[in-house]
Amino acid sequence: MVIFKTSPPDPWRALGSNGSALPVEKGRPFRMVEKNGFIEVDLFSPEVNSLEHPDIVRFRKLLEEVALEYDCRLIYFEVETGTVAFSFDSDELMANIIKILHEDG
Repeated sequence: MVIFKTSPPDPWRALGSNGSALPVEKGRPFRMVEKNGFIEVDLFSPEVNSLEHPDIVRFRKLLEEVALEYDCRLIYFEVETGTVAFSFDSDELMANIIKILHEDG
C-alpha cells in the first residue's frame, strides 16, 4: 500500500543531524512540511522495525543517492513495522515517485 500525506507544518518531523527521526508525541499522526508531504510504503515484513536494520540502511542509502541525482535532500525517513515513510525537499522528485508507485501499484 502506498499513501501520500500532507498536513500543516506544526508539529512536523524531520531528520536530526545524526540522521535519526526527531521525536514526536505517541499517538499523534505523522506530520510533515505542508509543501512536500510524505510517502508511506509497505515494503518490508513487520519485523523490520529499526533504522539500523540492514534492509532499511540499504533502502535509505538508495533514497539518498536518488536525492543527489535530483540535487535535493531526504528530509524525512522512518520505519515502523515494515512500513517506510519518507520525504524529499523536491516537488519534482516526490511527484515522480508517486507516479511510479501508482503505475506499478
